[in-house]
Amino acid sequence: SAIGNYVSFFRLYSAAPGHSQFVMDTFVERERFGALRKMCRVYMPSVPAAFAARQLAFEDEKDGVHWMRDHGAVVLDDGMLDCKQSRAMLVEHSISRKLEEERKEAQRKAEIVPISFA
Repeated sequence: SAIGNYVSFFRLYSAAPGHSQFVMDTFVERERFGALRKMCRVYMPSVPAAFAARQLAFEDEKDGVHWMRDHGAVVLDDGMLDCKQSRAMLVEHSISRKLEEERKEAQRKAEIVPISFA
């Protein structure tokens, strides 16, 4: 069963036939985040980021590292995922997406022209 087992889930995800992978895309982010949390707990103090990216079913290591950093993980310059430091900093939402939304909201507020009846 792939429920609660990220290794089995991502093995199924990678081998999903036809359009099945698109259906699985609806909850792959949640599963990746849960798997990253488990890895940070199990592989403390650190683990190679390339290994973590492969475990999270990223085809490209750079994409995996970017995703991990975007969710608060600390990936060191030597390519290691600092599990100890990352555990306290992981967030389920995309940090870059949230910052972009905040920037757009601030821009919308700045564009509002006050109406004067004087």
